[in-house]
Amino acid sequence: MSAHSRQPLPPSEAKARHKLLPPPWKMSGKKLTAEWQTQNFAAVKQLVRAVVRIADSEDHHPEVTFGWNRFRVTFTTHRPPGLSGKDFACAEKLSRAASRIDGVA
Repeated sequence: MSAHSRQPLPPSEAKARHKLLPPPWKMSGKKLTAEWQTQNFAAVKQLVRAVVRIADSEDHHPEVTFGWNRFRVTFTTHRPPGLSGKDFACAEKLSRAASRIDGVA
């Protein structure tokens, strides 16, 4: 299990950490969201597998939607509400995983 905290970060720290994330991450209120376009469903399945592994290893589970050529994920901390270290750790790990999957833009 990860040592990343579920405590909400101060807004200034959340903004600073968001700036360190690569595209396509967007921060809106208390949520981090990314959407990737893919060339095929095989790439989508690899993204789904990656987010499941990351979510389980961090014990922090996102909202995920996907279709034939797209994958969207949103991380947020529900209790207490806000963006936490866990949200940013998961986003960083998923970005690294996505960069290694063929067919992900």
